[in-house]
Amino acid sequence: MPTLRTSALALVCSAAEYASPVWLNSSHCRKIDVQLNHSMRIISGTVKSTPTEWLPVLCNILPPHIRRKKAACREWSKYLSNTSLPLHQDTLNQNLRLKYKKPTYLT
Repeated sequence: MPTLRTSALALVCSAAEYASPVWLNSSHCRKIDVQLNHSMRIISGTVKSTPTEWLPVLCNILPPHIRRKKAACREWSKYLSNTSLPLHQDTLNQNLRLKYKKPTYLT
């Protein structure tokens, strides 16, 4: 059981979190959550009638939306700590950019 959980975290969750700060507020997150729920059902050995809210609890894995937000926070902190990136110039001139309803750095 721990090997299956470790494999799922290494393969499925890492693939699902790849570039998640970019698509954090996308409507396509649901498609990825379905696959993550499927892998958590395999890990926990539960049937399909088990509520999806309980799957992360039974597997001792953070829920997908929290994992995505943590990944976005990690990327944002990396960005803030490296001032030599050219993106810093873009964020200084925020008035020149189009406004987005839900920027990822505010979630």
